[in-house]
Amino acid sequence: MRDVDDWFDEAMEKIQSMSPEETVESGVAAGYFDPNVTKQPSCFVKMDSSNIEAYTPKYAVDLIVPYIPKDKVIWAPFSRPEHHFANYLRSLGYTVHNTHFDPKTGVGDDFLTYEPDFDFDVIVDNPPFKGKAKYVERAFQHGKPFALFLPFNSFGDNGIPKLFMANDAEPQLLIPDRRTQFENQPKKGISFKTVYICHGVLPKQIVFRKLHPSKD
Repeated sequence: MRDVDDWFDEAMEKIQSMSPEETVESGVAAGYFDPNVTKQPSCFVKMDSSNIEAYTPKYAVDLIVPYIPKDKVIWAPFSRPEHHFANYLRSLGYTVHNTHFDPKTGVGDDFLTYEPDFDFDVIVDNPPFKGKAKYVERAFQHGKPFALFLPFNSFGDNGIPKLFMANDAEPQLLIPDRRTQFENQPKKGISFKTVYICHGVLPKQIVFRKLHPSKD
């Protein structure tokens, strides 16, 4: 007979890999939720398997800049050259290696399997929203500091905290005072707050900072 805690952890890890919308859809299909109650308001951008990439604005990149010394080489593993974790950080004087993978076409360098042929000091980027824990796990495997821009609620699930415990690592959170509006979305309105989940980057475990959207 399976241990209840093991079953719960497995279920939570599965939920962790879903977007908020997919979690609700699965609950409705199983009869756990009333779709009339749980349906996301139309004012919010829908983040699901058809919309897994959200382009981070400059003002959200600015949040992490004070904590990355200019002499550190950055790897942005989810960014094309035109994305702000690549071109904007370069414009600020950083050396940045950027790689990107398109899951629909299979073109590019998949962070989960790719072994970089360049030296780097820190990983900084915004991973796809689907399958968040596996990107944190892979970041740990590289043995370097990292700052990953992820939904705040992903830190409340079992997957990511367990990774910090397994790696005997102190979690660090950089928390903005408001939600980030991503650039490539058809409308304004994000239903969740996004934060930097870090390892070996911040001067203390929790840092609060103000966003300045007017900079963009």
